[in-house]
Amino acid sequence: MTDDSSSASPLVGLVRIREHCTFTWRRATPSAEVSVEVRETHCTKCVAEARFRGYRLLGPDGQDHPR
Repeated sequence: MTDDSSSASPLVGLVRIREHCTFTWRRATPSAEVSVEVRETHCTKCVAEARFRGYRLLGPDGQDHPR
């Protein structure tokens, strides 16, 4: 098996904002923007910080999050 790091496999991980809320992040391709999934349990300060850091905010349904 060879390592093909140039493949278009999506990347998924976790990021903790303000040492408080943990978000799932996704990047569809290496050149795509990074999005985080916003849930109702995330506080407004962490959501605002995620937006400030440049993450695209998505709801659990995958649509843009209005918050």
